[in-house]
Amino acid sequence: MLKDNYDFFKDYDREQAEWLASRPICASCGEPIQDEYAWPLDGLYCEECKDTYLENIKVNVDDFVDKQRGGW
Repeated sequence: MLKDNYDFFKDYDREQAEWLASRPICASCGEPIQDEYAWPLDGLYCEECKDTYLENIKVNVDDFVDKQRGGW
């Protein structure tokens, strides 16, 4: 039987679903990481979640220096 466009779409859709299932999962959003790179911070993070994670852990340098002088 000859394949029609819908058959090709189903094949493509199945291949994409298999590829997505093989990708690592972001530790923050729980979605498959589709980019070429991931960031191993506290688990693997996608690029979007990496920015949020790093924004949440940044510290003011002056506060850090003051704490070092006076001790934690």
